[in-house]
This record gives sequence, structure tokens and C-alpha cells, in this order.
Amino acid sequence: MANNKLLTAEQEEVEKYFKVILDRMLHYHEHKEKMTHAGLLVLLAFATAIGGLVEWPPLWVPDLGISKRLIGMMTVLGIWLPINAYIRQQHRMSRMAGRYIDVTLGLLREWAFKKPEPDDLRLHQDEARIHHLTPSGIVDLFLFPIENVQLIASDGVKWYPSIFVDRLLTARIVGRYGSGLLIGVLSTISLVFMLFRAAFGK
Repeated sequence: MANNKLLTAEQEEVEKYFKVILDRMLHYHEHKEKMTHAGLLVLLAFATAIGGLVEWPPLWVPDLGISKRLIGMMTVLGIWLPINAYIRQQHRMSRMAGRYIDVTLGLLREWAFKKPEPDDLRLHQDEARIHHLTPSGIVDLFLFPIENVQLIASDGVKWYPSIFVDRLLTARIVGRYGSGLLIGVLSTISLVFMLFRAAFGK
């Protein structure tokens, strides 16, 4: 760092702490990316299996006195919902880690050329609350990523340096939504395809 001699011991400890956060989130981001792709592969394999059935409804669909096609559609939807929820949540956590990485790198880059202000290093006292049940939160959780939705790790933001919390909660981190949109489109297309197969397939 260009100004190491100007840093106080406290500031150096904060810098070390941010580097620990960076290392942790880099590994976490990579893991969640892999889990997202694994879930997507499971979904595509399920859609391929439904599309490859020779006979529809298949023989294993029970006779419950209602349309077997309707039972097939309900079964498809019942299996798709948890798979899609898993994929969306894994990708949300990947985006969360990406946001932590971007904010941390930005701060370390700034501190390479100037000292952090004392107020910047003041520990944040209030806990941020995430409200998933807002319209944008529901869309982000189940369908497509929304840029302005807050994504915070399970340990919250209390006792983090205030400048980190301010950047985390207000910065608009761009460039991490294209893959989320693609995943949402593929998941939705898979569902429509399977429901169409269940309703009209022979």
C-alpha cells in the first residue's frame, strides 16, 4: 500500500480485516456459482426427461378420478418450484458475495492512495434488515434479479466499518445481472415447455 507509513495501527488492522473478507467472499462466490450451475443442470435434465417420454401421461400417473394430464401438470410444477427456488437462492448468494467483493476492492483501491478518515472506520451499530416480501424482493427471489434489492450476508452488517456498510447498502453494483436474467429465462422456458408437454403431449 502506498501510504503504509501514514496508517495507524487501527487502520492497518481494518485493512487486514477487509482482506480477510475479500478472501472469504471470493471463495464463497465461486462455490455459489457452482451450486447455481448444478441446480440449472438438474432442471434442464428434468425438462429433457419430460420431453423424452414416449407416452404422456406416463403409466405411473395414478387414476385419482381427475384428468391424468392435470395430475401430470401439477407434478411438473411441484418438482419445478423447489428446483427453481434453489437455483434462484444460490444465485442471489453469489450476487451478494459479488457485491461484498466489489465494495471491498473499491475501498482497498482508495486506501492505496489516501488514508481512510476516522469516521470511515467507526463501527456500524445498527443492524440492517432485509425485507424479502416487497414486490421487487419477491421477483428477485423467485424470477429475475432486481438491481436495487439489498443483499446482505447472514451475519448482517453490525460491527462492520461504517464506510463499508454505507457502500454496501447504497452502491449500485452493475455487471452481475446478465447471468441471472439468463438463468431466469431458461428456468421459465423449461417450465412452459414441460407444462405444454404435460397438457398436450401424446
